[in-house]
Amino acid sequence: DRILIQPGSYPAFSITKSVTILGLGTTVDAVVVGGIHLGLGLTNQHYRVAVSRLRIEPGAHAPLAVSGQELGVGQIEFESVEIAGGFRLLAGEAGFVLSLANCSIAGAVGQGFDGATCAIAAPAPSTFALTRCRFEGAPGDFFAAQPPLAGLLLDRGVTVQIAQCEIRGGDGGIAQAGAAGLWVRNAQVRSLGSASNVRGGDGGPGASGGPGVRTTSTVFYGNATIAGGLPNGPIAAGSGTVLPSTGIDPELEVLVHQVPTGPVVVNPGTQFGWQLDAHGAPALVVLSMTIGDPQPAPFERLLIDPATGTLAGTTFQMTLPAFGGFVGLPLFGQGVSIDPAHNAVLATAPFALRLDG
Repeated sequence: DRILIQPGSYPAFSITKSVTILGLGTTVDAVVVGGIHLGLGLTNQHYRVAVSRLRIEPGAHAPLAVSGQELGVGQIEFESVEIAGGFRLLAGEAGFVLSLANCSIAGAVGQGFDGATCAIAAPAPSTFALTRCRFEGAPGDFFAAQPPLAGLLLDRGVTVQIAQCEIRGGDGGIAQAGAAGLWVRNAQVRSLGSASNVRGGDGGPGASGGPGVRTTSTVFYGNATIAGGLPNGPIAAGSGTVLPSTGIDPELEVLVHQVPTGPVVVNPGTQFGWQLDAHGAPALVVLSMTIGDPQPAPFERLLIDPATGTLAGTTFQMTLPAFGGFVGLPLFGQGVSIDPAHNAVLATAPFALRLDG
């Protein structure tokens, strides 16, 4: 169904099936809704929900304007929507697709979830596309009773593309450090660029600014601007890696004489190899041997440290010899292009082979 909403104010409602909701006002804030809950649980599969041209506010004493958890496999799109309050969507199954375009998400004190005003998460291979959006974390309470919140939190292994977005962490109150602009807890940010601007929140009196990016994963950025909040917040913090991107995405093709399903099982006598095309840029393949279960397909970007791996050529083919009893030993490969002039690295999706001897 397609529901057209006349200008005015409306109470909160839930969405539990495929639907398109379109505000008919001449401005986005002509249609105001007191909260939306996405109740598309695991029994709902392959739905499509589209919401556009309205403003969503939380109800009285509610931290979230938009909420949804344990979402089934489907697609949700927000286009030209103002969200004045917390935004939290959590997919329960892999394959969830979320698109935010021309949206604004900003919160007042305490409006958010899990340390961020906008917290979105989904398991791989789910994907998020965030384009021309503004994420502004809620500020901390002036008397330090409520901490500031990050502008955007990504979690649970989802793959994310961010373009032309402004992301800012909340400012701290007295003696409170500013919050991170972008918090990547467990996600694959494949592209943070196209004139995006990421900045940590400013620190309150006597406190430091927040980092532009806080991450425990790997974030690749192109022409984005990343800065810490005032005074002197770090550009990036956490145990993850923030890497400049060359804009060159190498194509890594694994050549195995069988149809790959998940990690490819390669037995003695099987021919296999790879071909890496980095479009003329310097490139290499990094190999890493490990004992344990390989990650499930499809494999997302993993940066394998060359210091702990073996460097190989961009073209390779061999017949696997007997490994003398090594059964189930995974071999991970990662194609990497290099831009020595800018000390920039961009990794592509790795492959995994399970060596059975």
